Amino acid sequence: MSENPMPRPAFAGPSHVRAGAGVRYRWGDEISGEVSVEMLVWSDQLHCGLFSMPVGARFGHSDAYPTVTAADEVWITLAGSYIMSCPATGEVHRVHRDEGVLSRPGTWHHGYSVGDEPLLMIEFLGGLGQNQADIKTFAASVPPPEQPRHAQDEWIGRWPEAREEAEQANRLQVVRPSEALLRIEGDKNPILVEVLASTPRLTVGRMRLLPGQRSDDQVHGGDEHLYVVSGTANIRLPQHEASQWHELGAGDSFFIPEGAVHHYVNETSAPVDLIFGVAPHYLPI
Repeated sequence: MSENPMPRPAFAGPSHVRAGAGVRYRWGDEISGEVSVEMLVWSDQLHCGLFSMPVGARFGHSDAYPTVTAADEVWITLAGSYIMSCPATGEVHRVHRDEGVLSRPGTWHHGYSVGDEPLLMIEFLGGLGQNQADIKTFAASVPPPEQPRHAQDEWIGRWPEAREEAEQANRLQVVRPSEALLRIEGDKNPILVEVLASTPRLTVGRMRLLPGQRSDDQVHGGDEHLYVVSGTANIRLPQHEASQWHELGAGDSFFIPEGAVHHYVNETSAPVDLIFGVAPHYLPI
């Protein structure tokens, strides 16, 4: 397969992306392996997409398709189970549904779908930029490991004694809801926010809206993309009169530009589960 440039779905303002309406393409070639991608948004600050792999599939890297970027990346598993490895360090991590992986710039990674059902993950990237030439230049500046490895034999004979030492040496970090940074946001209508990962360029987290619950108005110091995992949610943007009220079902997502005032509402009798990514700054500037 020849190199396939990534599509760039961009929006001039707040935008509703209905389930299955993203831009679809295939990433990879015969050497790297292929991944199905549905790109949801590509702004100057934030990229978000869904990628899927059948059970037993894998991806690595090739000259045309390197798996290293200048971005902070977070993958959250929506279905299936996933193994991600770093061929430079040999570390191997397994993540199940609702768990994920944080990767910092310049980190090579390979992936494997190992569950009993096809893998579906949502990926957020902060700091990648828009210029395709710059993205390629960065990837070319980070040489792949000459001898990729997928085991850390240096810890054999010292495990789990060496667990803390290994965590310090690893380039990939598993993120789990049980280890989230919890925030209660809002005074009039408090909601619980679970921050799964936060760097200077990207914050990824989860929210659950109970039946009848709504949030206070929110504003972030970066672009936000919200994905509905389950339930039906409403988003209101009180300063956008032409399109201030939006209803989102499971699989729908929504792009909110930096500085746009918004709040979330659950008008149904069932909980709503949401995943969000904000780049670069979660807190208002």
